[in-house]
Amino acid sequence: MVVGITAQSMRMTINSKMSDEMRRRSVNFVPPRQDCACFAPVSPEPRTLNPEPSRLFSAHFLALTVLLCFTTPLLAATVTFDQQTDPPGFFTHSTTKESATIASTTNAPLELSGYRFMYWAINGVRSNDFTGRALNPVAFPIYENTIATAYYLPATNDLDADGIPDWFEIHFYSSTNVISTLDSDGDGLTLDAEYRRDYHPNIKDLVSDGGVSRRRSDALVLIIGADLYRYTEGSTPAGFITAFQSVVSNGNVVVSTNLHGDLNGYTFAYWDVNGVRMADSLGGSLSRVSSSVSTTTVVTAHYIPTGDDIDADSLPDWWEWYYFGGTNNAAAGDADGDGLSNDVEYRRDYHPGLKDIIVDGGISRRRSDLVVVNLAGFFNYNIYSEPVGLIPAISSVAMTGTVVVTTNISPVAEKTGYMFTHWTVNGVRQSDAMGRALSQTQFAITTNIDAVAHFCVSTNDTDGDGLPDWWEIQNCGNTALGPMADPDGDGLTLDQEYRRDYHPWIKDIIVDGGISRRRSESVYINLQFFERVEYALMNSILTNFYTVWPTGVTGYAFGPNSVAGAGDWDGNGTPDIFVGSTGGVLTVFQNMGTRYTLNLTNRTEAFTGIAGGWSGIANPAPALGDWNGDGRADLVIGGDGGRIRLVMSTGNFISPQSPAVNYDLMVTGSVQCIPAFADVNGDGRPDMLALVDGGLVRAYTNTGVASAPYEQDNFSMLALDMPVPNATGLGAGDVDYDGKLDVLVSDAEGRIWDFRGNGAGVFTLKSKVWAGSGKGLAQRLAIGPADMDGDGDIDALCGFAGGGLIHLRDPRLGVPVNLRAFSGPSSVRLEWAPNREYRIKGYYVYRSAGADGPFERLTGNWITDSEYLDSTAAIGQTNFYQVASVTLSLLPGNSTPIIRESRPSEVVSGVAGSVILSMPDYYGVAGTSTVVAVNLGNARGIVGNGMEIRVTYNPAIVRPITQADGSKQTVEKTMLTSSFGVTDNALTANGELVLQATGATEINGDGRVCDLVWQVDPAALAGSRVTNVVSYAYMRDSLGRSVTVSVPTNAILTVQAPGSRAYFRGDISGDGILDQADFTLAMKLAVGQRPATADELSAGDLNGNGKIDKDDAHLILRLVHGQNVNP
Repeated sequence: MVVGITAQSMRMTINSKMSDEMRRRSVNFVPPRQDCACFAPVSPEPRTLNPEPSRLFSAHFLALTVLLCFTTPLLAATVTFDQQTDPPGFFTHSTTKESATIASTTNAPLELSGYRFMYWAINGVRSNDFTGRALNPVAFPIYENTIATAYYLPATNDLDADGIPDWFEIHFYSSTNVISTLDSDGDGLTLDAEYRRDYHPNIKDLVSDGGVSRRRSDALVLIIGADLYRYTEGSTPAGFITAFQSVVSNGNVVVSTNLHGDLNGYTFAYWDVNGVRMADSLGGSLSRVSSSVSTTTVVTAHYIPTGDDIDADSLPDWWEWYYFGGTNNAAAGDADGDGLSNDVEYRRDYHPGLKDIIVDGGISRRRSDLVVVNLAGFFNYNIYSEPVGLIPAISSVAMTGTVVVTTNISPVAEKTGYMFTHWTVNGVRQSDAMGRALSQTQFAITTNIDAVAHFCVSTNDTDGDGLPDWWEIQNCGNTALGPMADPDGDGLTLDQEYRRDYHPWIKDIIVDGGISRRRSESVYINLQFFERVEYALMNSILTNFYTVWPTGVTGYAFGPNSVAGAGDWDGNGTPDIFVGSTGGVLTVFQNMGTRYTLNLTNRTEAFTGIAGGWSGIANPAPALGDWNGDGRADLVIGGDGGRIRLVMSTGNFISPQSPAVNYDLMVTGSVQCIPAFADVNGDGRPDMLALVDGGLVRAYTNTGVASAPYEQDNFSMLALDMPVPNATGLGAGDVDYDGKLDVLVSDAEGRIWDFRGNGAGVFTLKSKVWAGSGKGLAQRLAIGPADMDGDGDIDALCGFAGGGLIHLRDPRLGVPVNLRAFSGPSSVRLEWAPNREYRIKGYYVYRSAGADGPFERLTGNWITDSEYLDSTAAIGQTNFYQVASVTLSLLPGNSTPIIRESRPSEVVSGVAGSVILSMPDYYGVAGTSTVVAVNLGNARGIVGNGMEIRVTYNPAIVRPITQADGSKQTVEKTMLTSSFGVTDNALTANGELVLQATGATEINGDGRVCDLVWQVDPAALAGSRVTNVVSYAYMRDSLGRSVTVSVPTNAILTVQAPGSRAYFRGDISGDGILDQADFTLAMKLAVGQRPATADELSAGDLNGNGKIDKDDAHLILRLVHGQNVNP
């Protein structure tokens, strides 16, 4: 995927597109800037980007190739692994790796272009072996984005002038602060001696009498027979003939290769046999020799550079050796006495030892080499480089008028240490209209032509002006102009034009530009981030509560070194927020809203009276967890004071707070003690974790005693596979949803370390980039994991040094929560809490015959309601169910949405052919009536015929209302049973009420099938309790089949004192008054603003379906207006 983005707006463009889309859907989402950062690599000098690209418009462009890394946070994180060198340019390599896997650097070359390898540094940390020597290569587990740098130094550097190269000292000692006489391994050899012998200076060398010392020589010939001899044939210099050797019998004749003429700049001079030159009768060298082998024989062909003339007599040395066996013959000599000097003999190619007689002759002929004879307007042309060999040479013939095009040579690409400068055609420089050398030229054949590509050593700067000669010649034709010249008059010197890679003869005009683009190398954009929430309601006003970019505080400012904890202090089902900051400050917010839409009210003042318990902690770190199991989150406050304050929840935010438990737990052996809660031992009670000095984590076991849940010495150490340096925050939870506890630790540089538990107490580091974190995210990052939106996954409130809060929200589809199954006569009814995420399209429902699957989908398409009736379940068989949320996503290039599912919900079970009967707890005031509902979770298919229900009670405290007022019915039918005939024993009952029904009409629904109305005895004491037990229940379906009835719980009536009546039927607010406020609260609970409490559910679930819904709200409204809720 390639995205073209302006240099100035590439960060903004990505963010704005993402945030615009997200803000159309949710005010809470803000894209995480640093996790989506794009960096355009800048090419090294001298061709860098213009430092002011927004103001310059020239032929310079910037573009960006983006590789998008999409990974689900359930899996291991994807991290980048980059390798580079210092100095840069020796090699580079970039790739992505899965976190918690082994990455390895390349095996860095020990020598490169005059440089020597010193060491590898992984994210700035040098890697050594146990002796202190630099490792190469380096293998390591990778947990975060990593840069590995191989450091090199010039091989000859010796800054301390001790005779030991710096690279050697740094390679073995990490420093040059060692002297040449050092003997660090105590073996008696100085550092100088170790270096010169290529020993390891930190491994002790033992010099002692040894045993056999052996080294293999090259293969040699072993001659055993007395009449066999070795024959060797070769050349000097070597390589001019194919050398060989063999073993031959005495007297055998071996004939050499036949040689003559030139070869690779050398010319054959003579053969010798065992050092004796072989010549004919005239003294001239033999071109081939025959050797009769009677001893070891070495035959050598001698070649001499063609142009050598060591005695400067104008006679080539090879010629003198060939004819005379040496160079002692002068040019004027006449060895054969024919009147022709040696010089004349050489130039005429005569034999100087053979007398030439010149007489009038006949025809003399000698064949020349082949030549081209142009009989029809043809010409020769040659294309080559200077120096030769840098481009393929071409020599050919073409007809007059033929156009020939040369090779196109890059003006900036180096060729084996040379840079292109210009082309010449028959000596004429080829340039464009501005005088800049053409990288390719063409010419028409009108004569013989030589086209030459000229190159210059890339580092040459013969005039010492800082401008390479190749650049000056290429752009200016020569090196005459100085670095301050401005040939195009644009105000930029030649030096500036060179360093910016501009054309020095085209005037650059600096104006406000448009799009400037240049393609960089590929970079990675990390899309593993969590969403960042920005807004929350404060006192019902939408407020920028959270900080999005932790470079500064843009939301609520708590004070330096903020640390947050979230938990349900008042037990109303929604998370409240406690934030510690420097100076012993604890800021408290009550959540008056819902889990998904927080509405925060500052309640810090209510805690003023007990603030002395933590005011002495310089940087308090709160955490919340229900240590006593009362449904309310208790508070612990640690930090850096060597103690943790324990405060039991009061269940309210009333001032002043008077907690039943409020004491210090001393943390021995550590100043740092940052707490968190987690059930480490699996006993169902939250243990207290503490991050202590050294990046270690303790687990204080929950004693089960509410007044003293944790003890000073009752702890164990969690088995993290490595300590976390500079650790600043702690959290725990099931990060990967495998049913096992995991641990999260944040550090001072902004990483969140993700330790995955194996269920047996061992925690293995998986990554350091959980939630899209990483080095540089924030200083002194302090994590507080919590499911802030109730979607079943782990979010996080993070404090940081600046004093704000970052809300990281897991972007995955929320898992359906609170799934319940209600068995019925011929079906199983499922319901769950609706998911309020904007992206949810609906739900898939799955069923299996076993708890562990396999699960098959029941719904062809997704359903949009948060309930489902399985009418295909087999009667009497236990079925298991789970539900997944569904959304649609569009990937680049796709026009058809892809269906995505969340992680499935927890598994529940139900059995068709059975029903669950329940009665909720309820309240009553002495001397008044009270009502308890009889409910069926799934009554579809039940008929009246044969129905019988028996309920026990304590007649000393309550009795059927009919016994107190004969005009009133004890058993009231509901809409579900309005067609039934019902009889009871209310007038005569004494401890057991029996009701019976008739009727063949099926019930079509679920919930409340009848109400039982009691009269509370006027003498009943407040606080007295009556347990109603269903002692017998029998029901049938429309086919006459018996239906199994289970009653998992009993109903408990609690007697209230006169005047303190609360949570009676319809009084969902618990204020003792039935009014419009009860209807309003019921509607809020019905739309899911927060979960209902047990008391609210008891008073408000009038239709008996186990929840407060809109039907209940309207039934409450009937009660408010004095109407009966039953027909």
